[in-house]
Amino acid sequence: MSQKERKQKRIKKIMDDAAKALEAEGVKYFIGVTDREPKKPTEGQVYIQSDVQGEDFCYILDFALPTRQDLINMGIWLGQIIKSREKKK
Repeated sequence: MSQKERKQKRIKKIMDDAAKALEAEGVKYFIGVTDREPKKPTEGQVYIQSDVQGEDFCYILDFALPTRQDLINMGIWLGQIIKSREKKK
């Protein structure tokens, strides 16, 4: 097993443990981790674990994007994702 694979396994375990603790508290959770590769920014990893449904996601966005400019930036970013997915087809 490579060093990268061991790191991935450790990150997933941390997230699993956090999810179990949050479930025991009776709360919904959204856990996200970004592992960037500074030398190759296109080769980073994102890990997400969640029991949040679509209708709950607005709470996360409201907290994470408190200003109008944050929402504008998110809209631009989502537009770029949609365009890139259309190009892949």
